Amino acid sequence: MNSVIQICNIALSHFGGGEINSLDEASEAARSCNLFYENSRDEVLRDFPWPFARRIQVLALTGESVPGWDYCYQLPAKCLRARRVFASNDMLEYSNPFDIYEDKLLCNVASAYLEYTVQVVDPVLFDAKFSQALSFKLASELVIKLLGNATRKQEFYTQYQQTLGEAKTAAMRERYQERQYKSSWVDGR
Repeated sequence: MNSVIQICNIALSHFGGGEINSLDEASEAARSCNLFYENSRDEVLRDFPWPFARRIQVLALTGESVPGWDYCYQLPAKCLRARRVFASNDMLEYSNPFDIYEDKLLCNVASAYLEYTVQVVDPVLFDAKFSQALSFKLASELVIKLLGNATRKQEFYTQYQQTLGEAKTAAMRERYQERQYKSSWVDGR
């Protein structure tokens, strides 16, 4: 089971930064974890469409009019990144064009649905690859603050990118893929 403290301690362990028992304790490591944890978590959530943070929701019209767009919708609460806009009868993988303006989503789709990444704050809900990626992202921030080591920052950021790549591969394998059957008459062309 993940906890914020466990993720922070894993990040600190990547460079021998010690351990903390609370984000409120009077140590430089705890203060630094408290400073960087939430931003790092949200950045990692934004960088990849993590299945545990994926939501699909019908959007609510605002009634506002914005030149160049037919519809103006309110973004859902805690939406970190809009991924795809589509109509209810259009569940294809592509997205209709859209733009984000303040806390609004602009598009030309009536009765639009939004696939998005929601801000998940409970670490119990994180999957293992997300926790690993977050630990490397957090370590890349902490190592500068605690050790002033830019080389190690780049090393941890590279490991973070590698972990994102592994997560992408795992997510692709978990998605349903409709089987394509070969047809002898198509092959005969």
